[in-house]
Amino acid sequence: PVEYEIRKGDVLVRKGERISREKQLRVNALWQSMDKKFMVMPFMGMLITSLVLTMGLFISPSGRRGSLVTRRDLLLVSFVLIVFALLSKFLAMHGEGLSEGSFFSSLTLPYAFPVAGAAGLASMVFSARRYCVTGLLLAFLCTVMAGAGLSLFLFYFLSCMANTWLVSRAQTRNEMFFSILPLSVVLMIIWLGCMAFDSAGQLNYAAGLAAVVLHSVGALVVVFVLSPVLEVIFNYTTRFKLMELMNLEQPLLQELMVAAPGTYHHSLIMANMAAAGAKAVGANALLCKEGAPYHDIGQLAKPEYFIENLMGRENRHDRLSPSMSALILISHAKKGVELAQQHNLGDEITDIIRQHHGTNVIRYFYEKAKELGENPTEDDYRSPGPRPQTKEAAIIMLADAVEASSRVLTDPLPGRIQSHIDKIMRNIFAEGQLDESALTFKDLHKLSETFMRIVTGIFHHRIEYPEATGKDDKKKPSQGEAMTGTGIGAAGLPVLSETMRNAVNGHNGGNGNGSKPTRP
Repeated sequence: PVEYEIRKGDVLVRKGERISREKQLRVNALWQSMDKKFMVMPFMGMLITSLVLTMGLFISPSGRRGSLVTRRDLLLVSFVLIVFALLSKFLAMHGEGLSEGSFFSSLTLPYAFPVAGAAGLASMVFSARRYCVTGLLLAFLCTVMAGAGLSLFLFYFLSCMANTWLVSRAQTRNEMFFSILPLSVVLMIIWLGCMAFDSAGQLNYAAGLAAVVLHSVGALVVVFVLSPVLEVIFNYTTRFKLMELMNLEQPLLQELMVAAPGTYHHSLIMANMAAAGAKAVGANALLCKEGAPYHDIGQLAKPEYFIENLMGRENRHDRLSPSMSALILISHAKKGVELAQQHNLGDEITDIIRQHHGTNVIRYFYEKAKELGENPTEDDYRSPGPRPQTKEAAIIMLADAVEASSRVLTDPLPGRIQSHIDKIMRNIFAEGQLDESALTFKDLHKLSETFMRIVTGIFHHRIEYPEATGKDDKKKPSQGEAMTGTGIGAAGLPVLSETMRNAVNGHNGGNGNGSKPTRP
């Protein structure tokens, strides 16, 4: 190696002079040895632009204030932006020190930085608007830190959008893993377009494509490795955690199955209704499918006070005052929230448990108190709420009311089922329970059709089996008669006695409230 000494006042290259390899090395050495001064104006420009982009987290596309951004959301976005911006700066500094013979150069190395993985993390917990804004902020800050131009910004932003689209549609870990193939193909196409846009024909295309593949692999690793961080540190309910909660062997669901079998069976059927309804209106079907089995876990405190768990036993509400009965039934939402927090079910499912009755009035005991000569107020018999704040919580409320109240239908023909579903949903809407949920009239129509299809399937008909005949055989009841005689319907479901049926009709059918857990 040959060393050169550069003194103050030496002329390294003159204007218009051809630069040789030796002169280029001298200029690079001088640049690297210079103290990098803090540039105030570029920093202020980056700060102002970032703040303007951040407004997208708070304002909806219509210009109105969007859904509430919590402190946890801001902490997560800040954490992701700071970490990936610093890593981008570190990678850029490392790229400047690469030798001429390196496979990657300072121009191709930034394309291997997995910015798309950070946006994929955001898509696991945020809605489309917020993870798009997060991807835009990531692309801008990482490009500025890398000291690159428009082509790298476009590559980062479009790769973020491609990965969020794939991650948000993956329902299993296998789907998430195999998304690396389409992601790699899409990123290669984006990279080629950016290079053509930048007229960078002198680049090493083999190194560039290799960097794109590394970007895809890194994005997958970031999603798998950092998703537990979202669950443990930020207490988010990611798709991976929801898939774990799907296991019916969960201790909480096992306890519900033993202590409150009627509630457990109701919750499973309701889960299918909620998931199908969420898919029809574009909500989070996985969250609905997992929130439904846990929405009534508060009944574990006093399962014998809910009619679906009586199974022919004495109704304990007959010995209680209406106000005490209402207090017991109202408390199951609060107990459910406590259990959800103890078992770390996540804030999303906890909110569903808290909101699935909204501020409904327990109409049955309210009317009973009036009949007894008391002077009750509706607030004394009202669930504490709040009303459903999301589409998913509202879907759970509707599915809960429809599934529970449909059990008491006599002669459940399709037309009667549809009329009943429309009545229940119309009453819930009229009470203002859906005002804060973002459900539209079009969504309610789709939910009604979906619930109709599933409830009709529950009341499916079976053929009557022929009776066995023989000289010494006694007349044997048909399958339907035998099952009904033991308190089990043809579908394997508990059959309500006439007294219970009248009580339920008095609570749900008479006023259309449809709030199942508030029945005696």
